[in-house]
Amino acid sequence: FKKIPELPRFLDLMESLILDNEEMERLNEELDKGTIKKKDYTVRVNNLRRDIESKENNLKSLANMISSKYPETKQIINELNNAYSRLIKAQNALREARDAFKTKRMQQDVYKRTVDLNSRMIRDSRAKIDSILNQLKERYLLK
Repeated sequence: FKKIPELPRFLDLMESLILDNEEMERLNEELDKGTIKKKDYTVRVNNLRRDIESKENNLKSLANMISSKYPETKQIINELNNAYSRLIKAQNALREARDAFKTKRMQQDVYKRTVDLNSRMIRDSRAKIDSILNQLKERYLLK
């Protein structure tokens, strides 16, 4: 396999996005527990959302450029995008379930099943993302 000079930036962006999403989850948990002030939470979440949006846009254009310049990476980059989309979808579903449960729009048994299902999806998506990032590193960086 040939080296891809743009790949380190792509990998850094993806890893940074994962960390930002973990931080977002942590902030939501802190808000639920009452260990962060609502005002501080709002400021930090808004900053994180801006960062995430910017990184996602950069990642998307970098992914398109790498895929078109190195067609052999198209499939693995698509797999990575799909795993990331599943991660975000599960995180959003978890957040929505928490909100619904807090406002008594969801029964406890349904909430528990929803949390279990989406927590498993988050773990599986993260594992898939880690696996793909390692494959990319092994194939195109570690030479």
